[in-house]
Amino acid sequence: MGWDTDLYDASFRKVPFDVLDASKSGARSQVLNQRPYSNDSSHEDLGGKSHTLQLTAIVDGIDYRERLIALESALDESGAGQLVHPIYGPVTVSVLQWEVKAAAGEIDTCYVQIAFARSDASLPEYLPSADTTKLAGVELVDLLSNSIIAGVTAEYEALEAVNPIAAKSLISTMIDHVNQVRDYLRAGQRFIKNITSPPAWAGELLNSIDDAWAAIPKNANSLLAPWRSLFDRVKQWRKRLGVGVASSITSPTVVINGIRSDKIPPIISRATDKLAVAGITLLTIRLLETELASPVPTLTQNDLTEVQTETRQIIQAAITEERRLPDAGSVRRVQILKALALDVQVTTAILIERRPPVVTRTVPVLASVRWLAHHFTGRHENARLLVGLNPQIHNTASINAGVVINAYAE
Repeated sequence: MGWDTDLYDASFRKVPFDVLDASKSGARSQVLNQRPYSNDSSHEDLGGKSHTLQLTAIVDGIDYRERLIALESALDESGAGQLVHPIYGPVTVSVLQWEVKAAAGEIDTCYVQIAFARSDASLPEYLPSADTTKLAGVELVDLLSNSIIAGVTAEYEALEAVNPIAAKSLISTMIDHVNQVRDYLRAGQRFIKNITSPPAWAGELLNSIDDAWAAIPKNANSLLAPWRSLFDRVKQWRKRLGVGVASSITSPTVVINGIRSDKIPPIISRATDKLAVAGITLLTIRLLETELASPVPTLTQNDLTEVQTETRQIIQAAITEERRLPDAGSVRRVQILKALALDVQVTTAILIERRPPVVTRTVPVLASVRWLAHHFTGRHENARLLVGLNPQIHNTASINAGVVINAYAE
């Protein structure tokens, strides 16, 4: 065995740590048979006892407190878990006991002595650890909005040079425009006074997406419904505020600062059209980030495919429009839109592949969701996964025989 070839990186329940020393002990169950007044005895071997693994973990560095808390949380969880032992590799174990020790002379360092017992419990790994990685799409949306803002700013500065009064009126119109958008997205009204330029106006529009997403009550079992509700409202920006040919036919006219919606300045209408695409993509990114960080899946493979398809259709339509009516920033925006489409596709693929495929199963008898989890997966703890895959189940204590539900393949 070589330290640089055969040793594993230690972790427990996917919480990594360094190891100072490791030991393993075993014993056998023996029954002693001895007759009275006799020095002779016999032993009956009843088999081996569970092996015990002892480790001394080191947690150090300037972030040792956060790492120690994560390790303690993993050790405190009930039931068996997966230990990656530095010598034996992945092992299913149960925690017997653990103890944290710290010395006054060792700064930012503590030691955790842990004793594990090997377990035969089955651990189907339905879920990976939560991933809090921020998607690259957030930065790409910023780049896209900056490119849009650059064009708006150039038009605004040209207007300001020849007609300062019209430019001032345009800023006032932008403020009312943002309030109309926030009202339509149900993002909540607030007094907006910091809009003194097109960049501030565009920033408020995109902030309204995040505010609306935060304001929507999140169903613990499914994020698709709130995403769909807000996604559709963002798509209606153009119709609601008079951007696009169909608005005058399908939507009522809105009066903004005394200006009819079908008379909104072209500077605002063109930029709103493009910023709506950035807002739709940002909303999808927020959904995918939430799903990545969730320990329990809320979206099925079909849901994820639906989210990806609709978002990519919006992006492709924006790319087609940029090529149809190009300007100085069109080439750059097309590149960013392509990168956004790829980011959404890759992230969706990661989410789909990180869990088993979803299949349908028929409930054999009148049962609770916890009984079904045990029946289908062998672990009643997976009941929460069944609930997440079946938001249509309202009474988890009584599910009739013959009902078809979604479940993960074994």
